[in-house]
Amino acid sequence: SFKTWIVHELLEAIFHVIIVGLLFQSATIGVLAGTIHFIVDLGHGYYNLKLTPIQHRALHFVVESIFFMTVLAI
Repeated sequence: SFKTWIVHELLEAIFHVIIVGLLFQSATIGVLAGTIHFIVDLGHGYYNLKLTPIQHRALHFVVESIFFMTVLAI
């Protein structure tokens, strides 16, 4: 169901906040990582993209990498 999917994505985002925040020792980076991860998941869910698991991971890798390269370059 939709509610279950949203809860799942929120839990993934929280996981990213914790792990990335600890890895980079920055709560800000953790929150940004969780937020962008959640937005990517919502986006490909909204557009109903049919992705294989490797395509799904690649989408996250590319979008999140570009986002952080841009943010860290500022």
